[in-house]
Amino acid sequence: MLFLITHSHSAERCPVAEGKEALEQHYRSLQADVGRRLGIEVLGLFTATIQHANFIILKSDKFENLRDYLEPLYTRGTVEVYPVVSFSQRVHELDEGREPPLTDFYCMTCRLNFFETDMDVHKGHKYYNQKEMEEIWPHELGGEAGSG
Repeated sequence: MLFLITHSHSAERCPVAEGKEALEQHYRSLQADVGRRLGIEVLGLFTATIQHANFIILKSDKFENLRDYLEPLYTRGTVEVYPVVSFSQRVHELDEGREPPLTDFYCMTCRLNFFETDMDVHKGHKYYNQKEMEEIWPHELGGEAGSG
């Protein structure tokens, strides 16, 4: 499972204020090899120095391992843990459960667009669906023959 971790601390609790040794210890506690020993894959480590904030993206199958990895951050400031998925994965998951979108038509008689749910209103009229329109007028609609 993927996690986005946010950590922030006050300027007074910043390891920089405590000297080089504290800073190195803080930095080492977040390294990928520490994560690996705990069964965690560190995918990204980012910092916003002015805001005294860190952002970590990691992968872990066990929440207990995550807790152990983040323990040094809890002693220095606040930590927030967000289980996340990629946006494209979420959109794909949502699309799998949806009905296909309605077909869009253009009525030549009324000179307007309509959906398949309004077919009765345009009964007896000449109309085309979007695919037919792209084949008939490829330049105007950005079809294969070009975009104008």
